[in-house]
Amino acid sequence: MRWIEGANGEDGLLLERDGGRDKDYLVVEDVRSKSSKDEMKLHDSRTLMRSPWFSVDGRRVYPSEVWPSRDLRSVLIASEKKSVSEGRSTVTMLNTELLG
Repeated sequence: MRWIEGANGEDGLLLERDGGRDKDYLVVEDVRSKSSKDEMKLHDSRTLMRSPWFSVDGRRVYPSEVWPSRDLRSVLIASEKKSVSEGRSTVTMLNTELLG
């Protein structure tokens, strides 16, 4: 879980990754609206990735890191992070457009 900014720099968007059984893999929840004094009310949520993997050329790819775009229409995904030598690392980066 981590907080992210909205498209206009607003606070209150919670990025949840790997929410467990019965939840999608990557979801943004808007918790800005309040229903009473100190009680937070879920205003809106959006699924960015349903599954913890996706297929590329017949291979399953699992994200190491994810960064949603500000407009929440695409996700930059780092996968296959490997240490090359003496503190250096290599990462495969994919940018996926959200469909539907």
